[in-house]
Amino acid sequence: MDSVYLATLVAAHTPYWPGYLGFRLYWNADILTLKEERSGTPGNRTLTITYIYIIMSYKIGFLIDKTNDWIEKFLKKENFKNNSKYKFKIFDNHLKIKNYDVVFILGYTRILDKNFLKKSKYNLVVHESNLPKGKGFAPVQWQILKNKKNIPVCLIKAEDKVDSGEIFEKIFFKLDGTELHDEIRKKQAKATFNIIKRFLKKFPKIFSKKQVGKSTFYRRRYPKNNLLNINKSIKENFNLLRIGNNELFPSHFYYKSIKYIIKIFKEDKLKWLIIVPTKSSMKNFKNY
Repeated sequence: MDSVYLATLVAAHTPYWPGYLGFRLYWNADILTLKEERSGTPGNRTLTITYIYIIMSYKIGFLIDKTNDWIEKFLKKENFKNNSKYKFKIFDNHLKIKNYDVVFILGYTRILDKNFLKKSKYNLVVHESNLPKGKGFAPVQWQILKNKKNIPVCLIKAEDKVDSGEIFEKIFFKLDGTELHDEIRKKQAKATFNIIKRFLKKFPKIFSKKQVGKSTFYRRRYPKNNLLNINKSIKENFNLLRIGNNELFPSHFYYKSIKYIIKIFKEDKLKWLIIVPTKSSMKNFKNY
């Protein structure tokens, strides 16, 4: 936390004050105030009154992973701007972070040890499940496969044990069951930054509560998990189709020992390629 502003207000004063003049410090959220307390008999005299306001600036870090470029894309669109209360910075390596007030860990895949968690005051993780149920990997995808449409989002304290920290905020985002991978990511990102903004609006007057109940866990998803069952209908396979990443982890199936890749798009989202002929291209076409 940085002290960034100092303001002083001075009134008229007298040569002396027959009595006691004392000052007391008051701490109120972001402002440190020096208030005047006085006693004595008023007379023909003046008094110097000084009020000191120290406005604190909090250092906020976003820790992301370059392999999860979708987070970085949406984070830059949010355009968190520095102001008198917050100074923001994005990191892709946890070793560069030290003495921050809040660090939001967003899709970071490297292991964070106890030493890192001690370097900043609050290390927070966004997790999309109704904790303590649904700890672990890819909670949004696993819930979609269970036909869930109201997805919980929790902002929790980062701890040694996976997704076990106290909960600071909890919101939901809704799916209608037709969204494909990129649309799901967009709604997920919007919910992520909504819950972060909600936290920052309250900070530093924040409260947390412990997770209550029995823990369940989602396992890590691999490309092989997008294997379609060709004996099921498209409707039965649809949730698996729509969570597939067309570029990195597309849905697929095997038929007669041959692997087939399926990439799914919505018709109104397709971008058609328009070829404008030129003289040279027409000449080559005739020669062909």
